Amino acid sequence: MYSDGSGLKQSDAKAFKYWKMSADQEDALSQLNIGIMYEEGRGVKENSMEAFKYYKMSADNGRAEAQLEIALWYFYQGNCNAEAYKYSKLAAKQGNVDAQTMLNHMKRKLSGIML
Repeated sequence: MYSDGSGLKQSDAKAFKYWKMSADQEDALSQLNIGIMYEEGRGVKENSMEAFKYYKMSADNGRAEAQLEIALWYFYQGNCNAEAYKYSKLAAKQGNVDAQTMLNHMKRKLSGIML
């Protein structure tokens, strides 16, 4: 409710506090949201390493959106394509359309069929 101001005055700092408590209890959605807040610097100082850490926790707890974020991080690193493929495949299996597109792109690139 603090995140979007639903019924309460919007506050990124308070949203972060409550998302963090839930994230510490292994809630994948909360971990994803903490990752987003770190990445965007909402309610907390921007920190890409902390963002990655929370995205990874969320991804490992099965959250498709976080799996796609991790796949993208690894993909753009350029040297972690096996990990990018792994996480995009996990998200794609859950029906994440963006991950399915990424997975298809990676398969074509790996097989040398780039159009």
